[in-house]
This record gives sequence, structure tokens and C-alpha cells, in this order.
Amino acid sequence: MGRNLDASDFLQNTIYIGIKLPSEREIERLSTLADLYGMIGFKRKEAFYKRVAAMYCVADQNNSEARWQQCFSLLRESLPGFSLEHVLGFIKSSEYETDLFLSSGESTGWPAVQARVLHELAFSARKIGDTKLAIKLLSGLLHSTHSFLNKSEQEEMLQALKNYSSACREESEILYEPICLPSFVNVVIPTGNGDPNLEPIEVL
Repeated sequence: MGRNLDASDFLQNTIYIGIKLPSEREIERLSTLADLYGMIGFKRKEAFYKRVAAMYCVADQNNSEARWQQCFSLLRESLPGFSLEHVLGFIKSSEYETDLFLSSGESTGWPAVQARVLHELAFSARKIGDTKLAIKLLSGLLHSTHSFLNKSEQEEMLQALKNYSSACREESEILYEPICLPSFVNVVIPTGNGDPNLEPIEVL
């Protein structure tokens, strides 16, 4: 363990070397750094630098040379480090079950960061032309993390889902798996302030 910590310190020091590199070389440097962190068991740092490398791939989204396929691959490889390894099975599965997306047991990791990573993965899937996967990922994201998102973030995700669905129709793709979304409508029923005649009752 001591050697791994020494190796981690060495890698951390290399980050601060102020050398301006072309975008392609910077992506290569960050990817190599991520791989080295993975080799010494620092999975979270591996995931962090894979995600940074992915963002470098598409830093200029208006550039026709933006590497969306490489971005998608790096984000997908980063999932285990963000405690999202279960999403890999969700991506590969031909079934649409929310429990394939959700991890077993209690939520682990940082829900806000996880939601952002999954949104970036869905967006990159859309950019490489896999609209069906983008919709599947985004709907799974809403199922699993909507309770951790504020109103603005929920609206952002829902608008993205609407846009992807519209694009899917324009591309004449067919979604064979049903897409189920959670209910975002929270109905608050006032209590009767102690008066039993005013208490709400459940009508079956």
C-alpha cells in the first residue's frame, strides 16, 4: 500500500508540470494517467481523469473533428470509478428493467456527480448516432437519480429526453423496449387540523 501511495504522489506531481500540449496529446496524457491510477488501484482517480480526457475530446463541440466516439468510450470506462458499474449491464441488456440500472442496496457515491456523468454519457451516445441508447440512459437516469436533482436539473433532463425522442421519430427509429418514467407530480393534501371530518381518506 505504501508503494501505491508513493506512486500516486508521483503521478499527482506530473499533473502540475505546466506543459501546453496539443489537444490530441493532452487526451493521450490524461488517458495514460488514468490507466496508471487504475493499475495501482485508485479507481476514483482513474475515473476522474478518464472523464476529463473525455471532455477534452469534445472541448470544441462545433469542430467537425470532435471525437464523440472516443468521448463515449472514455465515459463508459469511467463508470466503475463513479460506483456506476451496474449501468454497464443496463447498456448491454436488451431488456428494459429499472433494476438493471439501479445498484443493489443503498445508493453509493455522489448522486449529483453520478447524474452528471450519466447525462454526459447519454449526450455522447446521441452524438454518435445511438439515439435509442441515449433515450434508454436518460430515462434510466431519471428513474434512479431524480430525487437528488433540483427542479432546474429535472427540467433540463426532461427537456433533453424530449429532444432525443423527437430526434428518434425524425430518424424513424423504433423503440422496442417500453420507456417508463417516474411520476414527478407531488400532490400535497392538507390535513384537517385535528377535525376528523376534514381528514382525507383513501378511496379504493
